[in-house]
Amino acid sequence: MFGSITAMFLFIVFMLSTIVASTGWHMDVNYADGATVKLHGHTNSGCTKFKKTGSEITSVFFDTSLLADTFVLYGEDGCKDEVYKGKKGNNNVPNDYYAAYKVY
Repeated sequence: MFGSITAMFLFIVFMLSTIVASTGWHMDVNYADGATVKLHGHTNSGCTKFKKTGSEITSVFFDTSLLADTFVLYGEDGCKDEVYKGKKGNNNVPNDYYAAYKVY
């Protein structure tokens, strides 16, 4: 009896982890110098600084998740100066240097 309960529990945990793993958001950030940075997550990102800052961002491809359907680009690290808000698909952003982003 305990073996079947354990097996059922493990199956449920496996199925839930598979669902969560396949429902994450993805964001490809394209730069003027030809580089692409791929970002991903499962929940809201909070204010996150870009690691690459030496080139202007030209476009962002964003694929939503169950928990996040919007991204915002900011001109400074503290995420107070909202410059661009995007949704699912290819977003041609104003060519500029962006310091941080949020996904929610």
